[in-house]
This record gives sequence, C-alpha cells and structure tokens, in this order.
Amino acid sequence: MCTFQIKVVGQGLTFTSSYRAIVEAEFAEVAIVDCGSLAEAAAAEPVQRGLCLVEEEALWPEPDKALTELDKWPDQRVAVAYTDARRAAALFAEVQRRHDVGRFSFLPMDVRLDCWVAILRLLTLGHGYIPAELVMSRPAPRKQTFAPRLSSLTPRESEILHLASEGKQNKVIAFDLGVSEHTVKLHMHHLIQKLGVRNRTEAVGRYLQTANDSVHP
Repeated sequence: MCTFQIKVVGQGLTFTSSYRAIVEAEFAEVAIVDCGSLAEAAAAEPVQRGLCLVEEEALWPEPDKALTELDKWPDQRVAVAYTDARRAAALFAEVQRRHDVGRFSFLPMDVRLDCWVAILRLLTLGHGYIPAELVMSRPAPRKQTFAPRLSSLTPRESEILHLASEGKQNKVIAFDLGVSEHTVKLHMHHLIQKLGVRNRTEAVGRYLQTANDSVHP
C-alpha cells in the first residue's frame, strides 16, 4: 500500500527511469507523481505524507524565481536531485540566506547506489539531508547579479536609497529632499519590491556591497 508520495518536478533528465525503477523495487510504500513544473506540483492534490523532489534542471536558469515559487507552499518538504555540485552549492547558499534550510534537502545522484537508497529512505522517513560537499563548499559570491536591479530604480528611488545608506531616517531624508515622509516611505516600498529584498536594511546592505564591489572588484 502506497502511503508516501513523491512529486517529481522536471523532465526526467536527472531522476531518470532507472532511478524510478529502483524506487519501485525498494520502496513499496512510495508512489511517484510526475509534475512538469513547480506550478503544476503546487496545484496537485496535497498529501499528508510526501516530498517534492525537484530535478536540478527545473530550477535553472532562474533559481531565484524557482525558490520564490516554492515560497508559495512553505509547508512542503523539498529535496533537490542534482549532479552538478557547483550549482547545488550555490542553491544551498541561497537557501541559507533565506533562512529556509529546515525544509530543504539535497539528493546527490552520482553516489553509490546503496548510499543513494539510504539517503532517499531518510527523506521518506521525514528526515533532512545535506551532503558534506555542499556544507563545506564556498561558492563564489554573485557580485554581478544585483547591479542590474539597482539600474531599474528611478532617479528619486536611487537618491533615497543612497541617503538611507548614509544612515539617515525617513524624516531626515524627507527634509533633505523637500518632500513628505509619506512620499519617502512610498518610494522606499517601491524600491524594496524592485530590488527583490525583504526590507530597508537588506536594500541598504545590498547597495553598499555593490558599491564596494565596484571599487574592489
């Protein structure tokens, strides 16, 4: 009797038919449900005991967008099936930055078969798994990804962000620019959305880091 469901997201390039056959042979309690995209997986019938197994190719070339899609169903446990350790390490670093490690696991597809089965068994039992190669990895920082977002700001939004980076509060910025504090708050809200950050502090931090990177590439 199948009591655990694995939603496989992808086109079968990583979690191939060979691995499916192994699951069917080793895990009598597991049912596999194919989902071509994250949106399709999110729309599928929810189950009490299950795991979303996302193939690495389903996350690229826009992993940030994919993680945002996963944010729409925060109670879903996710395991990333990967063969490219470099990509997986970068994704793990981003998951850490989002403070969302608890529901993410990583399933390496290039390990010995007995090890692979043991890892998947852990996942079906509700445990998480992060390979040591990802924990120990130090992926190169993404220095060039934030600058284009800054260029999307209007001149006024850029000016407000610059003044905020100098430690000025909204009411001081409003006085300097000759506008209302409400207007400053509205611009700040818009620029936070454009930059894809969560709050003013993160916006200022990214702004300062980008400015530092441009001086010390």
